[in-house]
Amino acid sequence: MNKILMSHDVMVQRFSRIGTALNRKWVIASEKKVFSFPNSTIFTFSKKDMAIIENVYHKQSFVTNFFLDADVINAVPRKLGKQIIFFGKWSRADNTVGLQWFFERVFAYVDKSIKVVIIGTGLSVQVIKKLKEYKNVEYKGFVENPYQMIADSLLVISPLFSGAGVKVKVVESLACGTPVLGTPIAFEGLDRKDEKFMLETEAPEDYIHSINSLNISLDDRIHFKRSFLRNYNECSIVNLILSKNSIS
Repeated sequence: MNKILMSHDVMVQRFSRIGTALNRKWVIASEKKVFSFPNSTIFTFSKKDMAIIENVYHKQSFVTNFFLDADVINAVPRKLGKQIIFFGKWSRADNTVGLQWFFERVFAYVDKSIKVVIIGTGLSVQVIKKLKEYKNVEYKGFVENPYQMIADSLLVISPLFSGAGVKVKVVESLACGTPVLGTPIAFEGLDRKDEKFMLETEAPEDYIHSINSLNISLDDRIHFKRSFLRNYNECSIVNLILSKNSIS
């Protein structure tokens, strides 16, 4: 039977950044076993991951995109609010470390008229209690459809210092027409970088400057959204499977 293997993250990259030599050895052995299933076609979400699979496991793979919900597609910038968004699952250490870094290194210097909105579940009771001390910070927790709120915000902030693979929340934010300010890891695996909307830095002073001074019009955001979705949808997994020349 033919099989499709969809690799969201190539785990050997994550464990090249964390863990021990023993961890990495075990990950390589187990991941190699999965990629070696007979009659399989491997898909991944970036050229970077495709290259890792080729270099480490000597397997061919194909780049595709991941599914974007209709709520993302339909979220068009309407009226910009003076707010920035943090968006993620906060039980993941990758996300909480970045959030803590922001409040330790950046938040004190952000214009206090700018509201900081945090979306997603998993923040500890202690962190939520601390956030309530700030007048311009709101923790919303779970939101059924956060994408219009994202589309109408100044920025999405993604200070990630660990992790691997393409970050779904970054792609979803860009697909809403919203600029993302983040570390190189936040944008890992993404092509066609637009420096106006994909603001890549690790320096606290750059975060402060971007948040306090960013000025991108609604028209530019709508144009970027259309362009991003058009380019993104070129790599549909359906198109790749149907194309006679895509898969050998």
